[in-house]
Amino acid sequence: MIKKRIFIKLILICFLTLFVTACGSSDEEVVAKINDRTITNDQFSQYYFLITGTHPDSETSNKEAKAVILDNIVQLEVMKEYMVQNNIPVDESVIEKQYNDYVESLKENTETQKFFSDNNITNEFLKRVMMDQFYAEKFNEKVIEDIEDTEAAVQEYYESHEDEFVLNQVRASHILVKTKEEAEDIQKKIQAGEDFAELAQQYSIDGSAQVGGDLDYFSRGKMVQPFEEAAFALEVNEVSDIVESEFGFHIIKLTDKMEGLQPLEKIYDQVLNAMYNDVIQKNIDDIMTTMTIEKYPEKLS
Repeated sequence: MIKKRIFIKLILICFLTLFVTACGSSDEEVVAKINDRTITNDQFSQYYFLITGTHPDSETSNKEAKAVILDNIVQLEVMKEYMVQNNIPVDESVIEKQYNDYVESLKENTETQKFFSDNNITNEFLKRVMMDQFYAEKFNEKVIEDIEDTEAAVQEYYESHEDEFVLNQVRASHILVKTKEEAEDIQKKIQAGEDFAELAQQYSIDGSAQVGGDLDYFSRGKMVQPFEEAAFALEVNEVSDIVESEFGFHIIKLTDKMEGLQPLEKIYDQVLNAMYNDVIQKNIDDIMTTMTIEKYPEKLS
């Protein structure tokens, strides 16, 4: 038995210090129910904002993204409900201390305080997000406790899922803006020799701006179609023409390409994590069949 590597599948990644467009809603209309738990439009809007950096009413929002994020929020609530129903011990004092320490640290950070205030992100909501993530981590740890993760098991999973580990991936950076005019101005700066990453940090409205527009590696089917087609058509270090999608106007720079089946020894942890993820997701799906779950995506703001 090899030493178990705990892999925590974080369904939602919340960027609590984003400095982007405003959000806020006072709409308490219920958009989902998990047994007796409810998710309101206001709560959804705050989650959506933390994940995407835009409000659901903004020009860059879309129905598909809203539905995916609502599903993710529901899954978080399912995991928490399961832990509570089954009296699985979770030491909430740990997250309580983390939350209190975070709130204390904000007292000296007036810029972040103003950001939260301007965007209607309350301390109560932040605590809920941190608590949900904590329960999700404990749920995942509980699920993978009994997974056999011998080298033979990982090898078997790798061989039976080879198509998932065949590389046809590209790595790209992008600059996303709201108007074509903005994109044209930035494109001229790139053509004049200005640094792509610096321009992304300065102008892009996407969360990746903080890392110079870098989107890391991705395969086909992971991006919206116009973006994907443009990215996969580029050569390494080539910059695209302006690409329009439902999110806005992109300028894309391809930074790397990878193709072919990856050797197991190079991606062992990736395969192990994929194996864990499959088991975790199956557990969530099975648990959801035992609960009363209703979703109303048509009510999303």
